[in-house]
Amino acid sequence: MQTWAAKKAAGYLSDKLQTKIDIKSLYVEPFSSVVLDSFYVLDKQKDTLLSTPKLTVNLNEFSLFSSIKNRKIDFSLIQLDNGSVYLKKQKDSTTNLQFIIDYFKSADTTKTSATGKPWKMEFEKIAINNFHFRYKNKLVDTFMKQVNFDDLDVKNFSAVIKNMDLKNHLFKGDISNLTLREKSGFYIKKFNA
Repeated sequence: MQTWAAKKAAGYLSDKLQTKIDIKSLYVEPFSSVVLDSFYVLDKQKDTLLSTPKLTVNLNEFSLFSSIKNRKIDFSLIQLDNGSVYLKKQKDSTTNLQFIIDYFKSADTTKTSATGKPWKMEFEKIAINNFHFRYKNKLVDTFMKQVNFDDLDVKNFSAVIKNMDLKNHLFKGDISNLTLREKSGFYIKKFNA
């Protein structure tokens, strides 16, 4: 039943976003965890935007009534295994992710929620294992021997991030075992901060 629901949701989003979105299977343990197997999203040019064999999200003490009333979600674990993302800045200065951002963006940003209180999200632990991240700025065409931030290709990206804070800081968190290899030869092995 859960896999059927995942296929229906993926089909609905595929129609609305006019692209291909697929989820092979879904496992839901009510109010505590969700696991997506073989999840992927294509961009408008039919290139893979996001692909992951397994995405796990565990919630801590989620209650349908009190969590929604208090507008609070505590993610005890978000784990992404062997996934990949390919972001592109197009010749028209938009990104290949823009169509998704536009779809989920509120039409009226002046309205507030019924409670007027923003959602509080806590991120206890994020584990990323063997991730592949690519970014290409199609407005710039340069070749560099060092890291080229307009043409990144990062492989074997792994990290554990605990107590991430995006509300009070641009980014704050305890990072351990950060490892990555960039195509320029730049290599980080087991960085902790």
